[in-house]
Amino acid sequence: MANTGEYQIRLIQNQDDIDTLVLMHKAVFSNVLSGQIGNGFLSYYYQLIIQKGFIYGCYNNDTLLAFISGTLNEKELGGIKFLGKALWGVLTHLSAKSIASLFRHIKRVYFLKDVTINAELLSIIVKEELRGKGIGNKLLTHFESHLLANHIQTYKVFTDLKYSSGSSFYEKEGFKLYREMNLLGLVTRLYIKKLSIKA
Repeated sequence: MANTGEYQIRLIQNQDDIDTLVLMHKAVFSNVLSGQIGNGFLSYYYQLIIQKGFIYGCYNNDTLLAFISGTLNEKELGGIKFLGKALWGVLTHLSAKSIASLFRHIKRVYFLKDVTINAELLSIIVKEELRGKGIGNKLLTHFESHLLANHIQTYKVFTDLKYSSGSSFYEKEGFKLYREMNLLGLVTRLYIKKLSIKA
């Protein structure tokens, strides 16, 4: 556990925290696929990340304020099984918007056949009223320390262009735009960051 002033950053391993992760995710990503297809899918998603990836939470005492999720190897998240769950979630909710979003994700896979970087930042979620206080930066620093401890110096992250604050944050944190993709009308950006090893 890392203490950063009034906040503590620690690894989330308890399945009991998943309900809180789901609620925070839905509040932030209400306009994208994963926020539209129900709590069952999101619960599965975060269970999978806890098992195959990692999630660090930023707490004030025992209150979760923000979290960052990622994986050292995206292939370990079981893409086919994950996609099957996503498709089930979309079809059972009968949302045309969600179906279009799913096909954007499939198209994204096609666009990225040449990208060999497996480590991925999946999301940073900070409660709206706490943004701009440096919490995202603290989580990202902790995330990168985890990567370096596992001998990983390069990782990637995706963001939609319509979330201009996401692009601004990543660019300020040293990410370089690798590719911009138009996925059925939604512009998605792939950023890559190379970490330096401190002597």
